[in-house]
Amino acid sequence: MNDTTMTASPDRTVQETSDRKRVQLDMSPKMFDLINELMERMGAASRAEVVRRAVSVYAVLLDAHEAGKRVEVHDPENGQKERLILP
Repeated sequence: MNDTTMTASPDRTVQETSDRKRVQLDMSPKMFDLINELMERMGAASRAEVVRRAVSVYAVLLDAHEAGKRVEVHDPENGQKERLILP
């Protein structure tokens, strides 16, 4: 079995240019707290960076799913794999 590493980058689906678009999001306090927690854990400079990275990762996952591939999380300590089911 081949192990392949896919990297999700912020420019995965959109070429970065100086011409930016602004998005405003309404969210629950719980989601806001989660984004703040992720920002700290990731060492992200902003909430926008967290959202950009999350969208890039989801795009890679969805591309794989749509191509008929399985997305799994592998625990190297016990060899157990968990399949991710995308909505």
